[in-house]
Amino acid sequence: MKRNRRLIYGALGEYIVHGNDNFLNSEQIKIANEYNKELQKLLKESLRERRLRKITTFISKTPSYILQGLSNIVNALIIPFEWIAMKMDDIAVTHENKINLTVSKLETADNLNTYAHDVVLPLLEDAETDDMFELHQKEIKKLKRN
Repeated sequence: MKRNRRLIYGALGEYIVHGNDNFLNSEQIKIANEYNKELQKLLKESLRERRLRKITTFISKTPSYILQGLSNIVNALIIPFEWIAMKMDDIAVTHENKINLTVSKLETADNLNTYAHDVVLPLLEDAETDDMFELHQKEIKKLKRN
């Protein structure tokens, strides 16, 4: 019984990311090695973009943290001017909502997935043998035991 596309794609990811070739047969490993350089390059770009995105998100949220801190200080010190604190809090929430509503897709991760799915996966499917499903299940059981 052959594995479905999702399992083969997962095996490719396991090989590219972790170097674990237990889920691929020898012909599939040859195919994966042909495209390994390009996939590794796309993976590095994706990881780099993900790290930069975390830093950018933190920096973009800093004004809202400052505004919320100012809101707390004003709230604690100046009770008669509570409306100022409420306005600052509203501005902070509005800023936070603008940041959270802008959903941006990681372009390099999308490039990696598209390349691996459209170019490499069909070749791996052609090289799939009937005994790979059982081998895949055995490897998963070994990993679960460890």
